[in-house]
Amino acid sequence: MRLTLRTLLAWLDTVLPPAEQQALGEKVAVSPIAPQLIARIRDVVERPVLAAPRPDARGIADDANSVAEYLDNTLPADRLETFERICIESDMHLAEVAACHGILAEIAHDPEAAGPLDPASRRRLLEAIRRHMQTHHGDPEHEAAVSLARNLRATLVAGGDGELCDTVLGSLPVTQPRPANGPRQRAPVAAWLSAAVALLLLVGLGGFLVWSLGRDRGRKVAARPAPPPAVVAAEPRDAVPQPRAEPAAAPAAPSAEDEAAAPPVAAALPSPAAAEPAKVLPSEPAPPLAGTAAAPAAATVPPPPAVPAPPAAEPPRVPQGDALAIVAPAPSGEPAARVPPPAVGLPPAADAPADAPADAPADDDAGFVSGAGLLLHKAAADPAVHGHSGWVAVPQNRPLAPREDLIAPPFCRPEVSVGGVTIRLEPNTRATLTHDADGTPRLEVVFGRAIVRSSAAEPRLGITAGGLVGVVTDGLRAPLGIEVTLEQTPGADPATTSARVRAVVATTNSGIAWRQSQTDGTAAVQPLQGTAAQGVLEKGSRLAWDSLDPGGVAVQARRELPDWLAGTARPDRLEQAAAEALAGKATSDPIEKGLRELADDRRAENRVAAVATLALLGDYDEFVALLSAESVARKLEDRQWSRLVDMTVPLALARGANAAARLGQAFETRGPAGKGAELFAIARGFDDATLEASGAAQLVAALDAPELVVRRFAIRGLLEVVQPAEADRARYRPDRSQDLRRESVAWWRKQLADGRIRRAAGGAAP
Repeated sequence: MRLTLRTLLAWLDTVLPPAEQQALGEKVAVSPIAPQLIARIRDVVERPVLAAPRPDARGIADDANSVAEYLDNTLPADRLETFERICIESDMHLAEVAACHGILAEIAHDPEAAGPLDPASRRRLLEAIRRHMQTHHGDPEHEAAVSLARNLRATLVAGGDGELCDTVLGSLPVTQPRPANGPRQRAPVAAWLSAAVALLLLVGLGGFLVWSLGRDRGRKVAARPAPPPAVVAAEPRDAVPQPRAEPAAAPAAPSAEDEAAAPPVAAALPSPAAAEPAKVLPSEPAPPLAGTAAAPAAATVPPPPAVPAPPAAEPPRVPQGDALAIVAPAPSGEPAARVPPPAVGLPPAADAPADAPADAPADDDAGFVSGAGLLLHKAAADPAVHGHSGWVAVPQNRPLAPREDLIAPPFCRPEVSVGGVTIRLEPNTRATLTHDADGTPRLEVVFGRAIVRSSAAEPRLGITAGGLVGVVTDGLRAPLGIEVTLEQTPGADPATTSARVRAVVATTNSGIAWRQSQTDGTAAVQPLQGTAAQGVLEKGSRLAWDSLDPGGVAVQARRELPDWLAGTARPDRLEQAAAEALAGKATSDPIEKGLRELADDRRAENRVAAVATLALLGDYDEFVALLSAESVARKLEDRQWSRLVDMTVPLALARGANAAARLGQAFETRGPAGKGAELFAIARGFDDATLEASGAAQLVAALDAPELVVRRFAIRGLLEVVQPAEADRARYRPDRSQDLRRESVAWWRKQLADGRIRRAAGGAAP
């Protein structure tokens, strides 16, 4: 098979038969052009501001029919080379073809995505049309859209959905009088025009439905994973044998953190590709243990008989045709090493033992990092020095030390396997991995979230989450969620006020056998009140602990699972791309050097990932600099800015006095001149007394500040306090000019004068 643009797209989207996929991968590896074209394809598909050809455009590469024929492998041979040449020379055409090919490949992998709409989906579509039409009612420019909606209703009525259409679209305004009863004569030309319009409406509706179904799936096109490596480069026969490298020593024990709020924790790297499917299989419920109330025994259900899988359909084939070939040297006798497109994660360390397997650690009990993803751990034993915190990236498939402090950077979901248990750390999580006295692995989540599961027959895992300390002795066949949140009271001084800690251990599709213990796994001296010292936590329930009541625990039954635990959240392609960029910079020594370079990247999501990771490591300078940026090239959009603040500022204030002091110092040195103290005060928030005395007036006055970052923090503080209606929340836009802000600022001044800038009863933070 020749290496052409069409076959390259098929290889990227993994729609070729295995043999052809491997053969084409070898050609990609030895081609000097293919890797560059792959990187360019991903860049143009991800580029949000890139234009697209007009739907009614003409020309060999602009005509939608030509693109469809090319994707369907029916474009005439005499036009194929010209078409591919235009695509290779034009970013717009290359993005159009690559994105459409990726969407079609996703549909091919999941045929149900192109199935007909069910009545519920059709009803939601019609309801969305109705809301859109009512929103613009009265606008002359939308009269045509109203007419199209009526024609759509008539078409669907003819198809048997008359009652539904009358319900959804019957309330639209009537702009044309209904014809009188009785027969109506039409000229033949008018009849043909009406039929043509109806046909165009059906085509347009079909295109809209395909676009709606493929929009979310299209987000994964740009971040589609590269096909697995096909061939590993063979060592030349006449090569001189090299001495084997000695195994790397285990990382030294990390030094203690200087933060007062939390013990040391570990960092992990995101691995979207390694994430488990959202669907989980329930396991048999654990038997009641001693000391618990007897629960009715569940009947054992025999497993259903195995059903032979239907024979796999033959993958679609891509004919070679007369397409424009991508130049590549002829393969030699030895198979060439294939260079797959960049993927999230780090390559194995150069000092890995030569005789160690590439996909498994030497000692599973010690734990190892699995899958593709970035994992940070505290490897330096010496005290941290300026510019070097001691955090480094953990290579994949390498054994971990007996104690590991881990951090999962933003947008990263790394996985760690230890003792037969797989632990996935969610983004912005810090955790510690140790072992109990009897060798049971123990996971301590200092802040953030983790999901654990195991396929072992008798899995055991010690868990420490806030005041929840215990051992799971059964039930990890289904995912188990752990969450720890730190909250600081608005206006409180972190140097004198400890953060509120909340911890949750939540089951999903099966219960767990839970035994309270001490942090070394031995029996608990003073078990928490509210649950038995040893028993079964039923499926769908959770244990909840609050530092306001450190001696008790609440058992909450049948709670709805959050998206991060239920597996319903869709991966964001921009976040996945940012995770890849983050992993690429994690090899710098020290890691802070690479992160600061990424903080100046042209992509906003890469800058956000870099500065948020630096903040997790205790460096807030680049974070404040990015928040304060006002140039067009550096400034964040309001949504990006707010998300960055949400994931960084509350955590920095709650982690302890040292982290909060470093954040305040960063506001002084990297924020607007003379505004550091004001910014830090607004970021900390105001308690009720300070808010009534001067805080509310300070926030309203800051709405007219010349610095954008001050205005953004001010409206953020006002919205958190007042919690206004949605229409009032949208009144003020900090990025507007002073003239456009005048009316909204006057509205907030009136709220201040009327005494309405105060927290509702019970709305203050604890």
